[in-house]
This record gives sequence, C-alpha cells and structure tokens, in this order.
Amino acid sequence: MLLETDPTLPGHSGLLGCQSWSAGRAQGPCVLEAVPALLQDPQGFLWLEMVEPDHAMVEHLQGLFGLHELAMEDVRHAEQRPKLESFGEVLFLVLKPALMAGEGIDLGEVHVFIAPRFALLIHHGEADVGLAALRRFQQLPERLGRGMGAALHAVLDSTVDGYLPMADRFAERLEELEARVIAGRMQEMETLAQLHELKRDMLRLRAVALPLEEISRQLATLHPELVTPPMRPYLRDVHDHLVRLLGSLDTLREEHIGLAHLQLALAAHQQNVVVRKLAGW
Repeated sequence: MLLETDPTLPGHSGLLGCQSWSAGRAQGPCVLEAVPALLQDPQGFLWLEMVEPDHAMVEHLQGLFGLHELAMEDVRHAEQRPKLESFGEVLFLVLKPALMAGEGIDLGEVHVFIAPRFALLIHHGEADVGLAALRRFQQLPERLGRGMGAALHAVLDSTVDGYLPMADRFAERLEELEARVIAGRMQEMETLAQLHELKRDMLRLRAVALPLEEISRQLATLHPELVTPPMRPYLRDVHDHLVRLLGSLDTLREEHIGLAHLQLALAAHQQNVVVRKLAGW
C-alpha cells in the first residue's frame, strides 16, 4: 500500500532524476516533495532515480513506496547478484551495468523496483547508465504507454546495450595479443599476465549477463500480467542481444584458450632452441 499522507522528505540526498506521466502524457521533471501526491494519480507513472541515498532516505523510500523489507535489505547491502524477484505487484531487479575502465571493466550495481505506477532505481557506485534508461523509456513509441512493461524494457535494454561494446573490445584485445605473440614481441610472463586479465574481464561480464538471459526470456514469454503483447517483441529483442553476447563470449573464451596454448608452445620451442645451442658449445 502507498502512503496516503504527504510526508516531508528527509532532504534531497542522492537525487539523480525524477519524471512523471499522467494518462500517458509527460508532466515534466518533478521534485521529491511532489512524489507522495504523484503516487496518488490513478493514471500516473513516476520514474525516480537515486544515487547511494543515505539511511534516512532509504527508510523513507521503503515506507513511501511500500517496499518489502527483504528487498530493502539487499538495497542496504550492495554486492548482490543479478536477479529478478516479485513482491506482490512490485518487481525487484538487481542489475550490474558495465563501464570501461582503461583496458578492463568496472561493474556498477542498480537496484530496480518496478510496479504498475512507478519505477524506482537506486544506484550503487557509477550512475552513468541511469539516465540512459530513463531516456530509453521516454523514447519508446507512445502507443506502448508509459508503464511497467516499458520500464522493464528500458532498464534491461540500456544495461545490455552497455555490455555489447565490451565484447567487441575483448575481441580487439585478443587480436592484438595474438599478433604480438606470433611476432615474438612479448615476454612469456607479460603475455600470461595480459591473458589472465582478459580472461578475468570476460568471465566477469559473462557472470552478470548470464542471469539476464533467463530473466529476459521469462519476461518475453511469460507473465502476461506484467508485459503486454505490444511490449513482448521489445523484450525478445533484449533476449536476442543477450544470446548473441553470450555466444560471442563463449567463442572468445575458446580463442583465448587457443592463444594461451600457442604462447606456451612458442615458449617451449624457444627454450628447446636455447638448450640445443648450449649443448652444442
């Protein structure tokens, strides 16, 4: 149940964005003080994003949106795995957006609550992808409405779209390493260290993408009460991207193993050459 009173919000701690709609029409940006009234609109939809809100704000959000205590326990303690859970009419998702960090990747964490009349996103760490999800939501065709299914698509699609360039960069790094190994321009330990870093990044990306494949498949094929028929093709599109991404990562893993074996074979060959030269002296 949503609160029927208009409580005073405990400051603006962590506010990233607030947008409301009524009967499918955008009402413009909103302020935190207006959230209780906006939630009372039977034809309304509210999108609210926070970045690492303090304890008082987390407690207030729980009461304001009627959020389950088990989900809020996850919010208070980050480092959760990607997942989808249902608490009555509220869906709770944990997503792991990926950001490039030099040659590697950093993983963020977003806790998402989606219900028929609101989407609440709570970011832990980097929030660059947050407003990208809101923009995706705003850009969907009006015929799809501004509700639960569209919000699910927006947060999943923006997260997965952030993964795809990572796989492309992994492929480029692997090709660069292969060229340098074949040309003999790398020391054995340097090669193994870079191969290990690449393997670690690929496994981290696969670990956060794999649960989303099952989540998007279920949303695209099941739960008609959550995702309307017009929204299903959009969720299937997200699922297709994830299948393609996981396939690419599996291929890269096989190529990575092949390159590691090649490096070891070349190193063994060079060692044999040195041994034969020493034996001939």
